[in-house]
Formats: sequence, C-alpha cells, structure tokens
Amino acid sequence: MINIQPIYDNEGQFSVFSHWDGGDITLTPVHFENGGKRHFIVNVHGSKTDDLNFYVQQLSQNDGKYFCLYCHYHEYDIRKFLDIVKSKKWHFEDAKFDVCGDWVDFHGNIKEFSCAFMYRIYDMDMFADLKREYPRIKVRKL
Repeated sequence: MINIQPIYDNEGQFSVFSHWDGGDITLTPVHFENGGKRHFIVNVHGSKTDDLNFYVQQLSQNDGKYFCLYCHYHEYDIRKFLDIVKSKKWHFEDAKFDVCGDWVDFHGNIKEFSCAFMYRIYDMDMFADLKREYPRIKVRKL
C-alpha cells in the first residue's frame, strides 16, 4: 500500500457547458505521482471530490495500479469482478480497452443483467495480462 496524494492542476482548468448544471462549469484536472510518473485521474468540478477521494483510496490500496470509476455490481477490485464474471459464465457486452496514453480504460457492460463498469488501469503489465485473458475484447487507441 502506498500513499497517493491528488495533485490539482489549476493551470489546466477549462470550462464546459453542463446541461445538468444549466451553464458553464470549470473543471480541474487531477493527477497523482507514482514511480516518478505523473498520471491523470479525473477532472473535478469545484468541491465535488467525494468520488475523487474514493478513487485515491483505491489507488493507495493497490499501489497505484488501477481504480474503478463505476461498477453496478459494486465490486471495485478488478480481479474479483472478473472472477465473478467467469464463475457465473456471464458475457461482456460492448467491452473495450481504450488506450489513452499512459493509462487504459476498461469498460463495458455485462449482458445478463446490465452491469455497466469502468476501470482505469495504469499498470501496463496488468493490461497485457488482461489482453491475453480476454483476447476478444477490442483494443482502441484514443
């Protein structure tokens, strides 16, 4: 376990229109450092940091390898989630590995009961293992 500290990039702030908020909002990119590298986590809006705190907690627990942005099955450990999918013989639907520079977003759905999921992976060895285990999942470079 390592101590991950979020780094707010105030110089990288940008505005977008939010239909939810009914106007422009300012987003701040947040990063963390691990092994001498800086990695993007998410963009945050104002003081809405509950999700960010949960992501940082996950990263701290697994040495900065990955975190779960969402999983409607409520399993945030990627290996446990994949073991459940295998053991129940569920099927991925629209699952993809999106390579985004120094991280990979693994996301999709479980066909049998509409379980959307998304994990952000920073450990390229873990990504290579997942590609070997799940060769049918499409890899896209964004």
